[in-house]
Order: sequence, then C-alpha cells, then structure tokens
Amino acid sequence: SRPTLGTASCALMLFPWLRVDLAYSDQIKGEDARAATAHVVESSRPGDVVLFRPAWSRVVYEQYRDGRATSPEDVAIAADGSMLETGDIVAREISAAELEEALEGARRVWVVGYPESDWSITPEPARVVESESVDSGEWTLREDQDFGELNVRLYEVDPS
Repeated sequence: SRPTLGTASCALMLFPWLRVDLAYSDQIKGEDARAATAHVVESSRPGDVVLFRPAWSRVVYEQYRDGRATSPEDVAIAADGSMLETGDIVAREISAAELEEALEGARRVWVVGYPESDWSITPEPARVVESESVDSGEWTLREDQDFGELNVRLYEVDPS
C-alpha cells in the first residue's frame, strides 16, 4: 500500500543519518564542569589558589562559576589579565618561574583541567610547576576527583 511504502521510504532515508548521529554521540565523553567548579568554590579556603591545566580550561571553569561566588585566586595570570577577555586570556599567563613566586604563601593549590589533553596553546606553566612541585615532594596530593573528563586535584603545600 502507498502509506506503507511512504513510511518505509522515510525510514530508509532517515536510518543512515540516525545511525551516524548515534555513533557520534557514543564517542562523546561527558564532563560535569558545573559540579567541578562548584566543588572547588565550595571546598576552598582562604589562602587557596587555583591553576588550570591546560590554560584554556579556565574558560570552562569561569563559565560555570557563580559570579557572586568567591573562587581561589588564579595566580597564573599577569596582573593586567582579565577573566572577561577570554579571547587572549591564556596568552597572559606568567612564566613558570614567576608562577612559583606567585605561589609563595599558598597553603593549598587546586589544579583544574584535562590532564590527558595534549592541546597546549601556551607554554603551560601550571603543568610545569605542578610536575616539579609534586616530584620534589613540595606538594602532597590530598584529593583527585574526576568530573567526567574534567579533573580536579587538590594539593597541600609543604610550609617549609
């Protein structure tokens, strides 16, 4: 019958599109940036700082941070950097040596980002400082949580 033939034709035309769409959605690995950001903001203490690894992940964090909420200080940004200028904010990161100086006095360091990402568009001083500080025993890992692909680490800094 004509209605059956029409339905079958539509199904045959839509099937490849639906199959491709479902295959694509299976490849997407979720992240819960809202929960990760809320966790850092709610669990932070005075004197905490936050670093981003890689640098562009600060844009994801800032997207979900409630503007009224106090976040740990982002010490990797040069003094003239503005979180609202997302077009070039990662290019305003200070060097690893300057970052080490900026971390003086920090008791705890939050590192938010995508540790598996190798897409770096800046020198990535946070990655260098984190690696060196952990290897030297200066930082002790206190928390390591995944929010999908987004990872949050909390380090305690050795006061000496």
